[in-house]
Amino acid sequence: MRTDISNWMPITVSEINKMFSDMPLYWCIAGGWALDLHLCKQTREHSDIDVIIIRDEQLIAYQYLKRDWKLYKAEDGKLDLWEDGEYLNSTMTYGLVGAARRLGLFK
Repeated sequence: MRTDISNWMPITVSEINKMFSDMPLYWCIAGGWALDLHLCKQTREHSDIDVIIIRDEQLIAYQYLKRDWKLYKAEDGKLDLWEDGEYLNSTMTYGLVGAARRLGLFK
């Protein structure tokens, strides 16, 4: 279990687009970056990028992302590994899924 949730470096919107564009699922950028993309300008610094997928397609995303990333689920301020085949039922409990690139996204 990881407890260093704030010890990471975000990737860019372009990198997110490249990663998710090849996946056979519906996805979109949400939160602050979604507003900035709508406005066609960055209005502030962002510490993360929120990506929304359809819950029923989460295992598709997992299969694609696990190739290059170590995937985590966040719960109660702690990161636990998101296990292969594990279906995340609750958006309240697992509202954030952290991912660490195997090459060292975490500091």
